Amino acid sequence: GARLVRTHVYFAEASRSMDHSLVYPHRICNAANPALAHLKFVIVVRLPHAWTAAFPSDLLSPGHLVPVSTVLFTQGINENQTVAIKLGECKLQEEINQEAISRLEIYFVNFSDFVASYSKMGISYNLDSLRSEFEQIRAIVLKSRNEKNTKILPLTADFTRKLNAGRLTSCKSAKDRTSMSITWEQARILQSTFGISNHLVSKVTKEMRTSGVRRENAFKNIGKQKFAFNKLQRQLLPGVYRAPKGTGGAGVS
Repeated sequence: GARLVRTHVYFAEASRSMDHSLVYPHRICNAANPALAHLKFVIVVRLPHAWTAAFPSDLLSPGHLVPVSTVLFTQGINENQTVAIKLGECKLQEEINQEAISRLEIYFVNFSDFVASYSKMGISYNLDSLRSEFEQIRAIVLKSRNEKNTKILPLTADFTRKLNAGRLTSCKSAKDRTSMSITWEQARILQSTFGISNHLVSKVTKEMRTSGVRRENAFKNIGKQKFAFNKLQRQLLPGVYRAPKGTGGAGVS
């Protein structure tokens, strides 16, 4: 998946007749620059002059592209993962995550070099702390075998956020397990950014699953403010991903 998405970003100044953000098929860019023929996607981001005026001149030059590093981590948590564990069929998932941690390491090395080069411009990160965090994540990923590892997704999500990276979370339907993951992440952000105490994280997570917008998202998809977990499915989910009682039972996936 991630290895096929060779995305680049091209920045250009917007005009009134153009949208601020356009996704161009790669063949359009190839016509202007044959050297780009190997690329899968080129995203053209059009920005106001007030923004582009602050850019380095070479960043706006024709054909200058900013590569996007894509990384995919995956972890099964539902009843299908339970079956896969029983059958010992988690090898593909483990290989995907091992490749992802290697790609993330390459990006982190480049990120660290960038921060070190521009430290005089006020760009400051605690690289030692980030390195320690990355090594912890790598050890967990490389040791994970045939399990429902509840550390891989939250740790990689929090780490990439600290690198100011863009990221998304999705399950098959992008509404049930995704809602469980997103609400937990939101509670962790409240803890790291606004200092809510550790014992309140689970309480805040439960509140957002019970009363937050994720149930409205389920309603827009299936016409019910319920997550699609029956009793057995709920019991087979790791505790941190379980919907509160009374919020499941939609019966529609």
